[in-house]
Amino acid sequence: MVAGGRESRSAAALARSLSPLSLALALLSTMPGGVFSQGLALRPQMNTTCDSVPYPFVTRSKSSRQGFEVLCGPHKEAMLPIGEIRYQISLISVPESIVVIFAGPISQVCYDRNGKPTPDTGTGAMSLEETPFTFSKRNKLVNIGCNHNLEANFTNPLGDSHPWPFASCMTSCGGGSAIIRGACSGEACCEQPIPDQVTAAQSFTLSFNRTTTNVAGEEYGTCSAAFFLAQDEQVFTFKDADERAIPLGEALVRTGERRMILDWAIGGSTCDQAQGDSLEPLCSDTGLCFDAPRGAGYICKCPDGYQGNPYAGSLPNAWQQNCNSFLLLPETKRCAACSDIDECGDPSRNNCIYSPNCHNIPGSYTCSCPDNKTGDGYKTGGTGCKDAIGDVIEPQILAEAGHDQLYAAAELSVRCLNLKGEERPCMKEVASNLDGLKRSFSVEQNIRRKDELVQKNSEQGRGRLLCETRPISTLQSSEVFSRQAYDADRFTSSQLSSSMDHSSTTGRY
Repeated sequence: MVAGGRESRSAAALARSLSPLSLALALLSTMPGGVFSQGLALRPQMNTTCDSVPYPFVTRSKSSRQGFEVLCGPHKEAMLPIGEIRYQISLISVPESIVVIFAGPISQVCYDRNGKPTPDTGTGAMSLEETPFTFSKRNKLVNIGCNHNLEANFTNPLGDSHPWPFASCMTSCGGGSAIIRGACSGEACCEQPIPDQVTAAQSFTLSFNRTTTNVAGEEYGTCSAAFFLAQDEQVFTFKDADERAIPLGEALVRTGERRMILDWAIGGSTCDQAQGDSLEPLCSDTGLCFDAPRGAGYICKCPDGYQGNPYAGSLPNAWQQNCNSFLLLPETKRCAACSDIDECGDPSRNNCIYSPNCHNIPGSYTCSCPDNKTGDGYKTGGTGCKDAIGDVIEPQILAEAGHDQLYAAAELSVRCLNLKGEERPCMKEVASNLDGLKRSFSVEQNIRRKDELVQKNSEQGRGRLLCETRPISTLQSSEVFSRQAYDADRFTSSQLSSSMDHSSTTGRY
């Protein structure tokens, strides 16, 4: 009881010495790694649970590859043990070979009004040695607080003779107040990407120190922290374009909402080396083995046009799981290996003009055109689909006649050539159709000539500004047009009369 009272009085004294914001940050930082899980800066639909962990990750109660064991939290949340800390898993992506975890601050220190620091409540420099994980370059290092310098040195596995560049950045505060204006650009906040030269790093050392003894502005909180954050995640709860001046502690995304990315690979050998040492297949029958692009080991991927779990072929016989977004084999309740994607079943996955003319094939698809059109059927990158009649009609006729008249004439011709006489149109119907086509063609021709005349007159008007031109005789043009129209009418009438005489005995074409 006495000890408890002494602890209570010590806590009360600490509360009086710290500002309210500093105390709140200090309390947040004392949470164990397993509770960094109260939300997301960019919240997915669902966090990973023990029931949705995809192979090669498994819960510890089942056999698994070393380093891929997952623990279950009190609410079945999936936890990744690294060293002495358990991190809640936000996402496991088999196609990308990454795991996203909620990570607390590497270092976090608060200062009282006298400038005295409280104990560091960060998790310390994370070490991934003896695990299948490496620090992903899709993270950035963030430094928040007033007048602090952050410097991280990633360890090159090749030794000290091949050092990598440091990742460092420094913060400052005008007048010592931790006030930010919508950007992490040096004022109470700075961020630094992991250097490009760093590849498959598993450990680092961190230097995180104050650059001044000035502790003014402590009413806004003088806690400082360094942490990893996925590149696409926000440091602040508002947009960068927001120009309001806000106390740092109020603007930060909460500690339990910060995520970082770890890359992973299987083993420490290449595909050829690993296959030579193993009697079992490394990947499923349809899965492909690739040497890990970031460090040692190998990864499995489905071929283009396939989806599923490329590791499923090497699952232990006793393994059963919820396949999450992968296919589930109803007979065994196990994840199916890579299977063909039906691109034709989803218009967003194919490039076909006509959905009924999309043909799914293993790993891909093909397109075609309907029977009345020609082309390859692709929206882009191909010939598309065009009217089939355009391939057999002379270009001059296509230029003079409209598509409607051509299709109507072609349809009438097909009917007239029908082998069954009773299905051919009678002469009266043929004459009526031809007369209608002639009238519609004349109307379109007149409209086209008027448009051409207007355009020609407009061009002549512009030409007179530059030189004198000889006017075109309207009478002469009319005479030529009348003569052509007369010849065309005479030819059509004689041809029609000949046809009528030829078929007068049957009454049909």
